[in-house]
Amino acid sequence: MKKIWGALLGGGMLLAAAMPALASDTKCVNRITGPFSRNRCVVKDGQSANVNTAQFAYVNNNVAIRANTGGNTSNFNTITGGVDTGGIEAGVKLVTYANNTGVYVTQVDEGGGGHGSNSITGPFSTNTVYVNDGQNANVLTFQKANVNNNVNISANTGNNKCNFNTICKNGVESGDVTAGVIVKNMVNNAQVEVTQL
Repeated sequence: MKKIWGALLGGGMLLAAAMPALASDTKCVNRITGPFSRNRCVVKDGQSANVNTAQFAYVNNNVAIRANTGGNTSNFNTITGGVDTGGIEAGVKLVTYANNTGVYVTQVDEGGGGHGSNSITGPFSTNTVYVNDGQNANVLTFQKANVNNNVNISANTGNNKCNFNTICKNGVESGDVTAGVIVKNMVNNAQVEVTQL
């Protein structure tokens, strides 16, 4: 019995972008200001993460398997045992993984961001506290994949002949053909996780 098995495994492109945890704690205080004074406290506290990923995958798998135990002849004999053939097993397995992106962005403000306060200000003074605190995450993921799988399997145990014999004892026996194809494509599997605390 002929056994032919082929396996093609395509390891796709893997891109993982991870941003470290960011922590900030900024304080601003107008403290013990003089009379008739003008005091201004400004806090600009922010976290920004920009992640851009671009992936391209071009996969082309062409597999052709041909197995033949047929086409046997036993002709022009006085006594012949005939023709006995068969038993072909052929299989192809194609697995393609492409553009598996993992993007993880974590922004942690452990200190609670910016803080501002006015404390012990002078008479007739003008005290201003301005706090701008924010978190911003921009994630852009672009994926493109072209996958072309062509599989052709041909197995033959037939076309056996036992002709023009005086005695063909067993005649012609044939059979047992098994062919299997497994094609598995996993493309453009993007996982984006943004955590802001």
